[in-house]
Amino acid sequence: MINISFINASTAVADTLALATMNDLQAQVNDDFSPVWGVDAKLLFVGMGQKPKAETWWLTLLDNSDQAGALGYHDLTTSGYPIGKAFVKTCEQYGVSWTVDASHELLEMLVDPDINLICMDQTGSRLYAYEVGDPVQDDSCGYKIN
Repeated sequence: MINISFINASTAVADTLALATMNDLQAQVNDDFSPVWGVDAKLLFVGMGQKPKAETWWLTLLDNSDQAGALGYHDLTTSGYPIGKAFVKTCEQYGVSWTVDASHELLEMLVDPDINLICMDQTGSRLYAYEVGDPVQDDSCGYKIN
């Protein structure tokens, strides 16, 4: 089981909303993702100003993007642990749901934690990154949980 600290570091999201969102993401992992992909995770809430447990992966809600045009992304920490970032105010600025973006980054991080998987098309002529959230990243593909 993968332990992921769900960190609220956004001034735009109250801890109560962040916790509710985390619980919905946990339900998504348990009910919809894990049975198909065979990867399970436990999300651990880290409220504003608190510190995450050591040796956990991180999914962090932040205010503004640190990369031009990025609503969120996943990467590796300097310690080599996966980290996902969702930029709440940036998502709001572009009129998209930050919860959909957080889901996107969580699921992609679970499928490709080292950000190094690729697949080839049927003809063997094109390589694609294992970005499982990209085909359904539009808000219209999102769904409500609880």
